[in-house]
Amino acid sequence: MITILVTAACIAALGFGLFYGLVVHEKYIPYEESGLYVSEEAIRTDRDYYKSTGLYSPDGEEFFLYMTTTAYTQMRNDTSMAGVPIISLDTAARTSTIEDDNGTVTEQVCKEVYYVPEKTAKQYMHTMKWTNEGATDEEIQKNRDKEVEELKSASILVWSESE
Repeated sequence: MITILVTAACIAALGFGLFYGLVVHEKYIPYEESGLYVSEEAIRTDRDYYKSTGLYSPDGEEFFLYMTTTAYTQMRNDTSMAGVPIISLDTAARTSTIEDDNGTVTEQVCKEVYYVPEKTAKQYMHTMKWTNEGATDEEIQKNRDKEVEELKSASILVWSESE
């Protein structure tokens, strides 16, 4: 009975390890390997297998992007992802509306897209909330501006409305 339980536990651990290694564990794609290019009012990639993750700045003027892949996505032979727009650069697609706590609705237009380096992505992208509990509105805005500037200075500008 103990042998059966130990064998079952080992098989389950092996199955979980394979699943995690092939499907869940994401490998960061450096900008140089991202294959990103601007074409036909969109940011596209010539890569076949990727997952893109991004975060808009609080004012919506900057978008911070990075790409990952997994062993499973690399094994597929589906080339349908290459050339597909990651981000549309059409003005309407870059425009969003938000409503603040007071009910004020404002339009935001993305003006720049950045590619975030791996170290910065790990440091900021999963933990950033753009808010600071207990801080004054002025302190919150200062902290948000500081975080955005840090992300911009560490990242690679992919596209700018002004260029």
